[in-house]
Amino acid sequence: QSMGTEWNGGANILSGCMGLESLTIPFVGSSLNDTLPLFGSLFGRPDNSEILDLGYYAEQKYDASGKNAPAFLPNSLKTVTVTGGNLSQYGVFYGCRFDTLIVKSKSCNAIGAYAFYTGSITSVVLPATVRQIQTHAFTDTALQYVYFEGTAEQYNITVGTAGSGNNNFTSAEKLYYSE
Repeated sequence: QSMGTEWNGGANILSGCMGLESLTIPFVGSSLNDTLPLFGSLFGRPDNSEILDLGYYAEQKYDASGKNAPAFLPNSLKTVTVTGGNLSQYGVFYGCRFDTLIVKSKSCNAIGAYAFYTGSITSVVLPATVRQIQTHAFTDTALQYVYFEGTAEQYNITVGTAGSGNNNFTSAEKLYYSE
């Protein structure tokens, strides 16, 4: 089924899907133009106490004032693939505990501030269109590998500012691929 530019059901559409190991989504949020796209909004909060041992709460911060939207995500989720949209919004995956993000969206030009803050991401696959990693995008993560579409000569990403908390990104091993 094609999701087009809007999820049928929007937020909470994956509520209770606690056995997922990988997930491919057309964009993050409830629509392609969502102004508050948080990954956790797809899962919402559980209404069934029997599933609490299958997941964890992520307090997803969505702006610099510290406002948050708690979501309940599956422990089993290891890989998320995003095929469209942009990831430049604040805190889009804040606090999420999956290992790998694969970005296939050619319209993605930046990874937003605090995007993976305190998450457990270990590797990220970026298209050649990504040109900026914003402040604290990978602070307090386990990031080890950045796969970049293109060659080392084509790799041209601006990473925050001095002291921007992206040491995990800058020190991660860079690997290159072509499609």
